[in-house]
Amino acid sequence: GAYTTMDPEDSLGRVLNAYKLAHETAEMRSRLHEAIRNRDEDQIDGIALLMGHQRKELVDWACDQGIVKKEECDKLLEALEALYDVIRVDAFDADGLKALSRCAKGKRKVVERPPREEE
Repeated sequence: GAYTTMDPEDSLGRVLNAYKLAHETAEMRSRLHEAIRNRDEDQIDGIALLMGHQRKELVDWACDQGIVKKEECDKLLEALEALYDVIRVDAFDADGLKALSRCAKGKRKVVERPPREEE
């Protein structure tokens, strides 16, 4: 009786889809992470990789290096995109925040707590 969906456009579906893709690409990502740890420092920027901003470049590098097979590259990129999307907890759409702010206008109130008693 619980709501479930795999639709990546739905908020729950985003998480479930990312979980499914993470499971399906676990072995590929393991190979990728091992290669990142052992990479030549001049080949690819480790900090940018850790931040997740260069997912396409990372997958292209992994394919060029033979870390993942050519037929695995699209699936790996899809998984990295989905996982990054799910963990971006501090990235908010400006229009969405404005709409939430308008909805809350007049509904906020200050709650004062009683002073703590000394023991």
